[in-house]
Amino acid sequence: MIFIKKGTKWLAAGLGAVILICGGSFFYQKQHFNRNIEINGVKVGGMSVAKATQKLKTTKLNNNVYLGEKLLVKGSDPTNSTNAVSQEKVQEIFNKQFSLFPSGRSYDYQAKGDSDYSYRKNELRAAVKSELERLNVSRTAPKDAYAELKNGSVHVINAKEGNQYDVNKIMQEYDKQFSDNQIKLTTAYTQPISADSKQVQADKAKLEKLADQKVNYTVQNKTYTLAAKDVINSAKIIDGKYEYNADNLKKKIDDINNSQSTLDKNLKFKTTGGSEITLDKGTYGWALSPIKATKSITTAFEKGDSDLNAKSDIYGEGYTENGLGYNTTSNNGIGNSYVEVSISQQHVWVYKNGTQVASLNVVTGTNNGNYNTPTGLYYIMYKQTNTTLRGKNADNSAYASPVSRWAPFTLDGCGFHDADWRKNWSSTAYLNDGSHGCVNVRPSQINQIYDNVEQYEPVVIYS
Repeated sequence: MIFIKKGTKWLAAGLGAVILICGGSFFYQKQHFNRNIEINGVKVGGMSVAKATQKLKTTKLNNNVYLGEKLLVKGSDPTNSTNAVSQEKVQEIFNKQFSLFPSGRSYDYQAKGDSDYSYRKNELRAAVKSELERLNVSRTAPKDAYAELKNGSVHVINAKEGNQYDVNKIMQEYDKQFSDNQIKLTTAYTQPISADSKQVQADKAKLEKLADQKVNYTVQNKTYTLAAKDVINSAKIIDGKYEYNADNLKKKIDDINNSQSTLDKNLKFKTTGGSEITLDKGTYGWALSPIKATKSITTAFEKGDSDLNAKSDIYGEGYTENGLGYNTTSNNGIGNSYVEVSISQQHVWVYKNGTQVASLNVVTGTNNGNYNTPTGLYYIMYKQTNTTLRGKNADNSAYASPVSRWAPFTLDGCGFHDADWRKNWSSTAYLNDGSHGCVNVRPSQINQIYDNVEQYEPVVIYS
């Protein structure tokens, strides 16, 4: 007979109990999910794989979408989709969460269900995005930090927080939750670019370099040295592009125009008879375009170019908008090749490189207020042979006059042409029997004008 000590009996009994408990726990764990496990937001803790699969199959998707704790969109699904997930996938999740001993760790496993989630992927998703964008309209957008050149020095303006939703970030989270039973999105706000960001610091360096730039801007025979820090009131870089307040530069351009341009000005002119007169304004001449000049000068600052010619920045009026006479500074910008017309003398002179090459009597527009030949500084728009001039008479009847030479100088149809129909060539014909505004020339003399003028040459007309 074998005798077992009393203490040993208790030890064996305790060990047996532990083995029994462990065995029971292991058996339970092999059959049931841990207590805080969810699949697609559906609680399956304590369930077997089969029961969890059944619960997912019978649980209809809750299509209300929350942002934080607040209902964002109240959804509805006409197909009554459920969280149905195959038992094989549920088993895979079970194996992942399995632990030898019970675990209280919470975890929501995501599994693509048997539903196609078309409502959530399309209508509901669009509704969520639209609602976020609608709410953002009344919310404050953040303001990014930025570098600014102002009054000759560069500073960084700090960012300002806002409360607009970060729609893209929230929608990215939505796309990860579309198979969840309940969609609960985390509130996310659009964040501004900070002052110490690489972008802002890089912009600051670019603006500091810009502030040190100088451009030698040549206009005809004069050169102006323009310092960026003097002519740029302020500048910053937005989305990689420079934005300027260049009022000082525009004022400088205005000063240059006042000093040098010829367009839309009452220029001084010395007539063939020796009189000093002031011409009426016309279409001949050039001026700096403030928009073009500002663009080309600031671009030169950005590129670090030190020399720039203003010729590409000029504009004109009338038949061509390119600007005329930029390369001419003599004769107050009119130059030495031009046509001169005296209304009172009914006479035309043609000058070529300072030499008079033609002098002839003509008949100008009838001096009745309706057909007067316009006075001012114009230019030959183009030259044409063997054409027909058409228009209206005073009684509104139409006329069609064939001419062999035609050189217009105004957009409303005034120009030089031969007039073989004219009988009255007296010096007073223009008072009551003049043209419709053109300069009539005898057919035998028209080539003295036509052959000695070029397109865009000035036409000077005075009373």
